[in-house]
Amino acid sequence: MHGKADIGDKVWHLRKNVLHLTQEEFAEEIGITPESVGNIERAVCFPSLHTLARIAEVCGVTTDYLLGINVSASK
Repeated sequence: MHGKADIGDKVWHLRKNVLHLTQEEFAEEIGITPESVGNIERAVCFPSLHTLARIAEVCGVTTDYLLGINVSASK
């Protein structure tokens, strides 16, 4: 698993470049505060498991992608 910065970078990229949402719009979609979105993106904190799952759902990616897990390398 990769670090907080990797997850934050992926969330930022997906929010900004794929979904084209502001932090406020994204926060409303996933059910957290805009400040929490900023904290996740800046790697101040990890998202909770519930929030991680919601981010993946809204962004159309897997939680494995967000966590940096290489599915093809798994047993």
